[in-house]
Amino acid sequence: MAQYTVITSTSPKVLSDGTDTFRYQVRSGVLYLDQEITATGFDGVEGTDWDSMESIPDSGGGVFRHGARTLYWNVDGTITGTGFSGSENTDWENIEQHRLTTTTSTTSTTTSTSTTTTTTTTPPFISEYQSVYDAMTSKPNNDVANAQDAMVSSLVADGIWSNLDVLYIYAQHTNGDSEALINWINPGTTDGTLNNSPTFAALEGFTAIDTGDHYVKTNWDPSNNGSNFTQNDASFGVYVRTDTSITRPIIGNTNNRIYPRDASDDAQFSVTDTSFVADTNADARGFYIAQRTASNSAKLYKNGSEIVSTANASEALTTNDFTVGRAFGSNETTQQFSVAFMGGSFTSQERSDFEDAIETYMESNGKGIIP
Repeated sequence: MAQYTVITSTSPKVLSDGTDTFRYQVRSGVLYLDQEITATGFDGVEGTDWDSMESIPDSGGGVFRHGARTLYWNVDGTITGTGFSGSENTDWENIEQHRLTTTTSTTSTTTSTSTTTTTTTTPPFISEYQSVYDAMTSKPNNDVANAQDAMVSSLVADGIWSNLDVLYIYAQHTNGDSEALINWINPGTTDGTLNNSPTFAALEGFTAIDTGDHYVKTNWDPSNNGSNFTQNDASFGVYVRTDTSITRPIIGNTNNRIYPRDASDDAQFSVTDTSFVADTNADARGFYIAQRTASNSAKLYKNGSEIVSTANASEALTTNDFTVGRAFGSNETTQQFSVAFMGGSFTSQERSDFEDAIETYMESNGKGIIP
């Protein structure tokens, strides 16, 4: 559980290591970090007793807090003066965030002729990501692992993680031991498998190959495996890295499909419905979310913007597995895919937060494509 120290104009926070003294104090609605010059206290002249090292304005209220949350040191400022309600963007907004110190373990092995010391540094991951990290035979380096942990931390904090049934991050450092096929929501359950050998590129994902049926199987179907994904409240999506026009779905099954960009420069989709609808989309690249929020309402979004909607009536969930790189009974697409998911529907803010978390991870590896 996160614990915070609240800082106001009348309640500064003083920090000292016995040699140097610092303090956080709010002055005129701005949070200042000061370093002590003399020990006589602050008398109103900024350069006499304290030297201001950093200033942090907030968006209203003039009250700040700092403390540890999801393995990061956070500084938050008030949006309103009503206190923290549990929704991170309602009463507080994050202003600064710093990853906490990693933990290091050292082991020594002694033989008759020499001593070998091995030091392993493992960051303190959030528990949801720790289970994913543990499931990887080949571990990512610390930079990639930290970026993945930050992505999961954001998805958890924004309420997205709990609304997902499966999440596949194909943009992995390797797929030598199926690291890119893990179901991040519940590793070891409905992990993906390859049908033949689609092309894999490190930190980018897979590209299906039409000749010989090379694509990715999720081993997940809505009827038997869906929990958040229901007939009238469902979503699925995919992150597409390359732009080609081809009238083939990149993800789906019999009544759930996304065509990012067909031969007519349209995107097509359906959610628990076998009747596809389409509208203009001249670039296949982006993060797509198809979702149904009612028996007569479904929409397709790309990078947060609605492409097309439909009032087609929903149909019963099917037992056909979702596949990526193609859909049930179709031929393979030629577009590279980095992420896929299935779950319940999302609010506008949640869709935006979802995209931000995924794109921040992709950009951390120099592979992002969303403007």
